[in-house]
Amino acid sequence: MITEHIKQACDKLFVHIAMLFTSMTVHEFVPDDFQMSIIIPIPKQKNANISDSDNDRGIAFGSIIDKSVDLILHL
Repeated sequence: MITEHIKQACDKLFVHIAMLFTSMTVHEFVPDDFQMSIIIPIPKQKNANISDSDNDRGIAFGSIIDKSVDLILHL
């Protein structure tokens, strides 16, 4: 689930991410960029009409940092 960017990062990145998460917790503030995602429509059935919106399901893609915050909060 965690991308190679995070796996291969230097220790300084983890210090900064920890400081960010701590700051967000202390100040009870989440940046607007963490609350945004991109929704991609994916057809439910390949043979159905692609232009029919009832045939779509939305998949939301968020940032890896946002997903990391979610993982930590759910532990």
